[in-house]
Amino acid sequence: AKQVAFFGQELQKLVQFLGVSEGQMQMGHMRFEPNINVHITDQNGVVHKTAITEIKNLNSFSVLERATDYEIQRQVHEWETTGSLGRKCTMGWDESRGATFLQREKEEAHDYRYFPDPDLVPIEVSDEWIGQIKDQIGELPAARRKRYIDALGLPAADAAILAGDRATGDFFEQALAAGGASRRVANLLLGHGKRLANDRNISIAQLGIAPARFAEIAQLIDADKLAASNAGPLLDAMIDDKTPAEQVATRLGLIQVSDAGPIDAAIDALIAENPKSLQDFRGGKQAAFGSLVGAIMKQVKGGNPKLVQERLRQKLA
Repeated sequence: AKQVAFFGQELQKLVQFLGVSEGQMQMGHMRFEPNINVHITDQNGVVHKTAITEIKNLNSFSVLERATDYEIQRQVHEWETTGSLGRKCTMGWDESRGATFLQREKEEAHDYRYFPDPDLVPIEVSDEWIGQIKDQIGELPAARRKRYIDALGLPAADAAILAGDRATGDFFEQALAAGGASRRVANLLLGHGKRLANDRNISIAQLGIAPARFAEIAQLIDADKLAASNAGPLLDAMIDDKTPAEQVATRLGLIQVSDAGPIDAAIDALIAENPKSLQDFRGGKQAAFGSLVGAIMKQVKGGNPKLVQERLRQKLA
């Protein structure tokens, strides 16, 4: 039953990704009608196949799972207690009782009296045509999600979000093509980018910040020019300021100081003024180190935290 519900969710993502439907269950865009039968192996190794039942008009994934699970158990119980494999039939789902109920028994194929419509010309589907369609559609969500995990090393949860929405996934791809590192760009998009988009009730692609500019921010962080915590304020500003990310960050005072000179001077002054903190640290109190780092960061505005910690440890050694 869980596999059936999972399949339904994947199908919803697929139709949404392809743009063939909004796929909103609550709006009636999608309904599921699982066909269920069970293969039961008895103690002699004989396989008994129950008759197929179709449950009609299921309108949520939770109902799909519950109805499927109930019908599987019902068919098994009927065989175990009566030996009957049942008859092909159409079932409904009674949510209040949490049970399926018979709507009608199904006819056999010959009872439907199927015959070809002379006005409908047979269509031959060639491998070439299928290939052309695949090329037009491009990479589908499941394949894209797998690539993000296997090739790019993204966490499964991040990969699922990026691959589940075509516009967001394409935006991510363009940012990578512009030189952004995959995990860094993913963090920016799904963190600060998503927050900005949600605040405005729009998509990330509608923010007005081009994918290449997300790549610029990622590059600044990876080059230790920008603290990851400052990516949010920078993105906020870049919605209206179209100049390069580094220029915007410089104007806002967000570029990190990576010159060891001012940092060393601040460390020397701090140690001279706070001999007790130095004694505490050398005495094994790690909290003293954090206090010293915080004081230096206040003194050297925009100081590179990594460099501050590195230089401080060297001074305290």
